[in-house]
This record gives sequence, C-alpha cells and structure tokens, in this order.
Amino acid sequence: MVNPQFFELDGIRYLSGDVVTGNQSASLHFCRVLARNTVDTCWQVNRTAASRTFFSPGFRNLLIAGPEVYADSFRVFEFIDQIRACSGFENPGERVIDIAFHPAGKRVAVALRQGEVWIYSLEPGCRIVLQRKIFNANLAQWAAGARNNTGQLIAVHFPTARVLLLTHGAGEIIAMDPETGLPKWSQSGRHAANRLVSAATASNDGATLAVWGSRHIELMHADTGTMLSGVMEFSEPGKMGRGLARVKWLSGDALEAEWETSSASDGTGQRIFYRRLGPDEAATAFVHGVSTESLTGYSNAAEHTPLAELR
Repeated sequence: MVNPQFFELDGIRYLSGDVVTGNQSASLHFCRVLARNTVDTCWQVNRTAASRTFFSPGFRNLLIAGPEVYADSFRVFEFIDQIRACSGFENPGERVIDIAFHPAGKRVAVALRQGEVWIYSLEPGCRIVLQRKIFNANLAQWAAGARNNTGQLIAVHFPTARVLLLTHGAGEIIAMDPETGLPKWSQSGRHAANRLVSAATASNDGATLAVWGSRHIELMHADTGTMLSGVMEFSEPGKMGRGLARVKWLSGDALEAEWETSSASDGTGQRIFYRRLGPDEAATAFVHGVSTESLTGYSNAAEHTPLAELR
C-alpha cells in the first residue's frame, strides 16, 4: 500500500492507501479500523495511474480527477458508513486542471482547461450542486500554454469564502470573488524573487492570507492583496531541507509554520511561530531583516520539535 493514512470520521477510524495494480491502473482502498488496530470492512475504488485524488477537510468527500477521456475521469464520493459514488451533477470530465476545497469542506472549486472555474456545493446525501461557472481569460491562456508544453504549474486555492486564488508557475496570482466571479486583485513577476506559491490559508476571520511556497511566507489582505508583512524566508542551517510542509493559523491571530528537513526518515524539523505585533512594537520590529512598520507586522519565536510529535 502506497501513501497510507489514518483518518477519523463520525467517531470511526479508517485507513486509506493506494495499491498499484498495473502500469496504467491503481486502486484506492479504505478500511474500517477497530480496537487494537484490527481491520473490519474494506472498500476499493479503481482509478487510472494518471488520476489524482482529493479529500475534503474532514474526509467526508473524495474527488478523483484524471486527464483521460472516459466516462469516469471525474468522480465524487461520499462517506456515510461506507463509500458511495455520487451522480446526477454536471460533470467536467477530463478537463480538470486542479481542485481546491473550501476549509469548511462544504464547497469545492474545480479549475478547467477551458479557462473556467466551477464551484460546487457538496450537500449531504451525495447531492452535488453546481453553484456557478467563472471564466478567467488568464486561466485559459495559462492552460493553452500547458497544452503546448510551454506553460508551468497551474493551481486553484480556496482559502476563504472571501477570495478564490489562481496561481501560475511563472509567478502570477489572480484573486477572484467566488460569489460573483469578478476579479479582486492580481500580482505578477513573483518568480524573479523566487516567490512561487504552493498554498494559501486564511486567518480565522478570513481577512488575512498566509501565502506560502517551499521556503517563504507572505501575509496579505484577502480583499485587496495589500502586503501586510515582509517576505519571511526560511532555510535550515547545515541542511538543504525539504521546505515548508504546513502553515496554519492558530487562535489569537498567530501562525504556525512547519519546516521539514531533507530526510523524511529522521523525524526532525522546525516549528516556527509568528505573533501579531502590538502598536508599540510594530514601528521598530524586524521580520527576517525586513522592517514591518505597519501594525500588522509579525515577530518570530522558533521551537525545534520532532515532526512526529506535530502530526
């Protein structure tokens, strides 16, 4: 079994993982785990080797998307005691570029090669409702470049109900209103400073975004894209490092960043905390050498903790 992971849903513990069944095929297995780690019932979902799997936050839904032209290239499943395939919704088929769930797990954004983003509502009882289709000319242009092997990685991010992000490997970000589809702000030229985006997460009130790549974090206003901090850059002395593994918001408007070392087996890493500065601190504070003169600066306090203890 490849990429095994445990998760809990409705008080029941499950184990999931991939099994490669051929050069072009694989299957995703789900097993209910009882006390003393004994396995009860297992289910199997077949997929192609080129397809990708996306679990919703909380693991209620599973989406599978593949580039092949066939009837099941895009599928949605729901967990209620067992895994169930959903049907009866408008299906984008093999056109999917990327998928992003809203943190609450109730909505999902699906970016398509034709330059559209489809937003679905995931309702109980395997009811999948297409809420809206948003066209973006930049996304269509990026996707055309990818088809011609001249483009770079394209991704969609759904960090908060206030904003939907499209990112391109050449260093571009486009922010849109997920309710209206209208553009809100954009940034370009980020590749020159190696500020490519891996993911984005929103503060508890949804107003601030932590946008991060393999070695940096930036804070910006969700509605305007205004920078609220300097570029917080990371490197681990004496090691190349694998980069930032996770960034999440804590209570009190603080950030926790988890750095993973170059060896996945050594179980070591660094946990880094950032806290919002008060008015008296902000005017003179520095974040990794970048002056933060606004009241939204962040200061850093690092703790070295084995990654195994953080998971």
